[in-house]
Amino acid sequence: RWVTTMAQISKEYASALFELARETKNEAAYLQALQQIEREFSENEAYLDILESPAIAFADREQMLTTAFGGRVPEQVLSFLLLLCQRGRIRIFGECVREYEQQLDLQTSHVTARVTSAAPLSDAQKTALLEKLETISGRSVDAQYALDEALIGGFVVQMDDLCIDASIRRQLKEVKEAMVK
Repeated sequence: RWVTTMAQISKEYASALFELARETKNEAAYLQALQQIEREFSENEAYLDILESPAIAFADREQMLTTAFGGRVPEQVLSFLLLLCQRGRIRIFGECVREYEQQLDLQTSHVTARVTSAAPLSDAQKTALLEKLETISGRSVDAQYALDEALIGGFVVQMDDLCIDASIRRQLKEVKEAMVK
């Protein structure tokens, strides 16, 4: 029996949108619009709850999206949002954006790495890390940096399907698991 995961669903939706973008040579414009929408969703977390609510008629949710983004984003990106909303999949929007970014990066021999560290990295550390990631991936790498003190020390890198967890939190977890055995 075949089970479809949310990651697979996100990839299918993102692939369809990416193909539309390629046909019209608007890959970067679509990405910019997707990222803009994602920022607005993250600034207004209740927005997703409203868009997902079956208590609100789809026509009303459609009107909200059209009012918020109509004329501000390409028509196909708005249609993509409406489709996700209509099919009850608006919660996977962020994952669709990640998938779209990956497809664009693959097309351009470019990859984005999300680097989360416990403390800010120095310029020298950033340079060394980028060089290592470029060697691993064989592509040019741009990095987006974030802080998470819960890592205690070290960093976590997410790039395509690769996750490098060099955090103290992970090391402590491994020690704890070894002690329990």
